[in-house]
Amino acid sequence: VHVLSHVQHPNLIKFLGLAEQEGKLMIVTELCIGGTLHTFMAELRERLDDSLRQKLAEQVCEGVAALHAHKIVHRDLKPANILVDGLGNIKISDFGLARIIDGTSRSVTMGAGTHGFMAPEAYDPTKRLSFASDIWGLGGILVEILGGKKPFPQLSGLTPERAMGEAMRLHKEGVKPEIPTGKLFPPHVRRIIERCFEYEPSKRPTAKEVLDALKGPPRPVTPNPRPMDSNEATFMSQT
Repeated sequence: VHVLSHVQHPNLIKFLGLAEQEGKLMIVTELCIGGTLHTFMAELRERLDDSLRQKLAEQVCEGVAALHAHKIVHRDLKPANILVDGLGNIKISDFGLARIIDGTSRSVTMGAGTHGFMAPEAYDPTKRLSFASDIWGLGGILVEILGGKKPFPQLSGLTPERAMGEAMRLHKEGVKPEIPTGKLFPPHVRRIIERCFEYEPSKRPTAKEVLDALKGPPRPVTPNPRPMDSNEATFMSQT
């Protein structure tokens, strides 16, 4: 509740209040009739065109960037924890694992999440989860939204115990999720998503950097023309 009420953003689930029923405390949030991002994409299938994929990807980045701007690490980013409202807009939800980082610490400690989207450091009890840990999960979500493929599809169908063991083996061998090809993956987008899967957390981009890359390649800087002095101006007028 504290995390939900700490920040408001169009791409974060809106906290409406608390309710009690039969002695159980319940959190009340806005209704998202589109279901989870996972089911939303599965139901649309062929109707999920490139423009909608692009919109969903950008909105996920917007939501993650908003969390991080308020010093919140989600720690369990995956399509099943992202909802879609009646207008097809992204709402990041399920803040059960989220923690607010105070001003003196840039990371939190806890091994949690879902194996296909968990950063390598989540499996090491000596490491600390940080904003960069969310970025690994964000990269996996973008692979699924833009490319229609799960990161580490070989983990699908395994029991949680086997999935954890296989994920740890893949990370130990330095394996990274495969990035699909296609027009939604131009070179600058491929590069930024590849950086999301850097094994060194400090080398991963921020959510804002990923968002900027999705919106378009960097534009070349055009130098301002040098103003003509009076002699040049006189010569030009005479010619």
